[in-house]
Amino acid sequence: MSIPTDEAVDCTSRDIQTSLKSSSASVKGKRVYKRKLGFPAPAFIDAEVIADREISGSELQKRMLEKLHVNVSISVINRVRRRMGWVQMSTPCSQMICAENKETLFFCSEILMQKDEFNDCIFTDESTVRCERFLAKQFRRLGEPSIPKPKHPFSVHV
Repeated sequence: MSIPTDEAVDCTSRDIQTSLKSSSASVKGKRVYKRKLGFPAPAFIDAEVIADREISGSELQKRMLEKLHVNVSISVINRVRRRMGWVQMSTPCSQMICAENKETLFFCSEILMQKDEFNDCIFTDESTVRCERFLAKQFRRLGEPSIPKPKHPFSVHV
């Protein structure tokens, strides 16, 4: 017994419409995230964390969407990062002097040796602009020593 072609078309279009209505991808304004990551994603996450130890989960999410065209939730990214051995710790402060600050220190010691009293200068209020980025948290692998940050990073007083 053959099925009339009109009924077969109606049935197929109805099935398609039903599946489109039930799929979460068709809901407007709702993002559809992957729950598991395939091959290139963990290697990409590892390379990005090695390049920038202070990278956040939301920044990794944006970069994965731009470069790999993979839309994944932040919790999945954090889970994969933990499974690869990356732990989040506070960044320790240590007594380090940047190369730019060494030059400033040398200039100041010369001024002190010249005994300049700055009688020909006018001083006003100042504002400090830091020229380096240091966050309170960084990632490292278990057993790996943490990377210290300078206690006084390069900054400009305006």
